[in-house]
Amino acid sequence: MRTKRLISSAFLGITLAVGVPLAFPAAANATNQVPCNQSDFLKVTLYNGVTNCFANAGATVVPIDYRQNVRQIYAGNNVTVVQWSNGTSDAWFTIQRWGVWYNNNPTGIFIKVITIQ
Repeated sequence: MRTKRLISSAFLGITLAVGVPLAFPAAANATNQVPCNQSDFLKVTLYNGVTNCFANAGATVVPIDYRQNVRQIYAGNNVTVVQWSNGTSDAWFTIQRWGVWYNNNPTGIFIKVITIQ
């Protein structure tokens, strides 16, 4: 019985030692989707007319199916960095507070990540 208790205690100790780091992940992305009811939110409009708004600093990965469909990004009261691709290379650009970016080339620009700073 003592051997069984010792093994159980050792197993519990190993489990806790390994499990604790898994229970406390790295800092979460604070960017979250919000209703589009304030002009100071980041606003992303797709070519199909759907608009999504975001608040708080952090990054938002644009789903693959929507990367080519971003029509407009309105920064609101946020400095916003946009990672995009033309299919062969990636680049970044910044939209200052209250600025707007329009995609005039919907077949050649892929928006990958939008970051609120």
